Order: sequence, then structure tokens, then C-alpha cells
Amino acid sequence: MTTLKNNKLLQLFIGGFSAVFLLTEGYLLGEKIIFPETELWNIVETIILVIYLLVYIAVLSLLAIFAKSRDLKLLYYPAFAICITSVLSALLHWHIEDSLWLLIMPLSNQLGAPVRSISKAIEKATTYYVTIEEYGYGSYEIEETYIREYPALIIFLVITLVSVVAYQLYTETAEQDIKKSRWELTGTARTVATAMICVYGIYILLMFVLNLFENIIIFEYIFCVLAFLSIICTVSMSTFVLPVILILHLLIIALKQAIQSRNLRQFFNPLILVAIFLTVAGTHAIYTTTILCF
Repeated sequence: MTTLKNNKLLQLFIGGFSAVFLLTEGYLLGEKIIFPETELWNIVETIILVIYLLVYIAVLSLLAIFAKSRDLKLLYYPAFAICITSVLSALLHWHIEDSLWLLIMPLSNQLGAPVRSISKAIEKATTYYVTIEEYGYGSYEIEETYIREYPALIIFLVITLVSVVAYQLYTETAEQDIKKSRWELTGTARTVATAMICVYGIYILLMFVLNLFENIIIFEYIFCVLAFLSIICTVSMSTFVLPVILILHLLIIALKQAIQSRNLRQFFNPLILVAIFLTVAGTHAIYTTTILCF
């Protein structure tokens, strides 16, 4: 352990190798491994993909905790940097792949290929066909998907950021505890951020679950209620106005707190970043739900 702690290049290599290994396995699983097209193997494929996601989040989080507990920062930083770069590149490429922006940022395809491969595999594994019967016209099949590629990319982004939370929250020594306290929000800023995370996070989770089990009657009723509320909020413009007010209010009070404590870290607190991210994602989910109802 002493050798590892003193050898920064070895820390960088192990951290970077861990990330590259994770992403390579995801690329091979999504791009190179072909499962038989049978009902049984579709279930097996889904289970394998879920296991991969659990391994991905476990490896990054355990690496973060191990690095923090042994004061091996250079062990975690390269692993996180490589993974988050691939995830963000995949998201960027998803948005620009059919535009001229691809000429300006061509590396987004190569860097994001592992994450996009596994995300496409998740979309394929959660796709099924529903037979529609129409009197006088016969029957035909329509394609339904539980998790499409873009939501899968968002899932990757979230589980990658979980390792940051694990790294920030884990403390073993008094020195680490003091450093952690410098990032902590207090008072109104913490309350507002927590409320935003709970409200929009719960809405996103509910809509995800309802879409996943849309054929269950009780979930259909819950979806109708949420859809009605989404329509009311969108028509009244609350869907768009409220998030702007909340985000600006959160940033202002967080900045005031940071200035008073002379610690700008509190302004860039992970709680604030998560609150803003979930608020934007929740707003998009509310708007999308409204559009789908018409």
C-alpha cells in the first residue's frame, strides 16, 4: 500500500485501466456479443445488462471509497474522468449525429462509442411488439420500448455521478471530515435544493415506473392523474416559469451563503448541481408527458 501511495503513476494507471476495462466490457457486450433471438435469451440478455450496470456503479463507487479511505486521489480521478468523458461524449453525439456539428466535434463518436453501444443494447433488450387487432383490417404489430437509448444514456450519467457522491460523502479521518464540511449546504439553500430534488426526482421516477408497467390497471389510473396535472402545469406555463424561478432562487441564496462563509465551494455543491439537473430533466418529462397526451 505504501508503494501504491508513493507511486502516482501507478495510481493513474490502475484508475485509468479500471475505467477502460469497464467501458471496453460495455462496448463488447453491446456491440460484439450477439444473443440468439429467442424469448429465453431476451430475458437472459436483459439480466446480463442489469448486472453490467450494477457492476459499473459498484466498481466506480468502491474505487472512490477505497481511494478516499487510503488517500489515493489519483486512483479515482482518472477512472471518473475517463467514464464521465465517455458518457458526456455519448450524449453529445446523440444530439449532433445528424447535424453539421459532427464535423466540428468528430471525436464524440469515438469517445462515446462504448456507452452508446451498451445503451443501444438496453433499448434493444427492452423492446417488444404488441399485436393490434382492427376489425375489418386484420392485425398488425407495433413496436414498444421500455427504455430507449437516450434515457439509457441519462441512467449512465446518473450512476457515474453516484461515485462522486460516494467520494464526497465518505470520510474516515478528521481532516477529511473538515474538508467535507466545506462543501455542505446549510439553511435555506439546502432546503430548497432538497425540495427540488425530491419533487422532480419523484416525478421522473414515477413516470419511468408507470411507463415500465403501463399495462397494469392501477398504474394506468396513476398515469392519468399525473398526465392531467402535467397538462394543467404546461397550459398555465408553470412548467416553464417555476423551474426558472427555483433555479435562480437556489443559485442566489447559495451564492450569498458562499460569499458570507468566504467559501465558493458551497456554490458548486453537488446538491445544487443535482437539483438543477433533476429540475431540468423533470421539466422535460412534464412537457413530454403533456405532448404525448395530444
